[in-house]
Amino acid sequence: MVSGGAIDAAGWRQGSLLPADLALEHALWCHHETQGMARPGTRQIEAMRRQGDAPTEPQLLKRSAKQGERLVVTTHTCDVIKSSDAFPAVEVTLAIATEKQRVLNEARNLGSAQYYLLGELAESAGLVLDFRWRTQIDKGFLVEHTPDNAVVDSWDDDHTDRFRRWLGRRYARPVLSDQDVDEVLDPIREAWQALNEAEPDLAAEASRTFIEFRFRRTDAGLEIFILSPEETPDGALTLEVFGVLEEALRPFHSQIMARTDRVSYTTFTRSDDLTTEAIDLDWASDDEAEQAPLD
Repeated sequence: MVSGGAIDAAGWRQGSLLPADLALEHALWCHHETQGMARPGTRQIEAMRRQGDAPTEPQLLKRSAKQGERLVVTTHTCDVIKSSDAFPAVEVTLAIATEKQRVLNEARNLGSAQYYLLGELAESAGLVLDFRWRTQIDKGFLVEHTPDNAVVDSWDDDHTDRFRRWLGRRYARPVLSDQDVDEVLDPIREAWQALNEAEPDLAAEASRTFIEFRFRRTDAGLEIFILSPEETPDGALTLEVFGVLEEALRPFHSQIMARTDRVSYTTFTRSDDLTTEAIDLDWASDDEAEQAPLD
């Protein structure tokens, strides 16, 4: 048994990185006939078929780690430091360094269901968590290895809470109606993708400042919110971002109310949070989604 005290004493917690030299593979159960989006599984099963050894039952396949990839603990700290007999494994998720501005901009926004920016590595690079690739490891690894806490130690309390909130939202997101998808989400996703392509510097600044977009339907029309962890985000940038969203939504809504009075988490209320819906900014095309992470 691995004791919780030993894990706690070693310094493991949510956000800890496994050591760079601990390159564990991702295990993936892959259907032998329809592999879905699991490209590594697809490639391996097709190779088996070409060799005349077509599988007839599900296969446990592995995705090898690539250069520069890391694994980050995403299990809640309370469960990480429990003894192995009470909670035997922890979840680890892929993290990779990237300079792709589209990915970085998406990762800065809490509306991304796929990416989360763990930390800036340089002026134009960041360490991004890719939530598509997760696996579990035995807690024996936690007492045999020292955690890399360089990233999590750099976070202030707000960033730590933001990471927990982002992870929680992955499982708590409501399913939106087809009408909301057609009239709110898709127009904003398309507009934000266009902004990233046409004005990447502006999109990057906006993504750093406003980390969450939300909306609410009322009898008076559609309310839209852009939220910043800053108490007083730049006024000109605020109006510019609202302008992008309003232009995208105007063909679908006769009344759009940009809530310029609620652009900070210091003014956005708990009631607002409970009565609004998050705007998921995932904009990857089908082709991109099938690729290996960030290729």
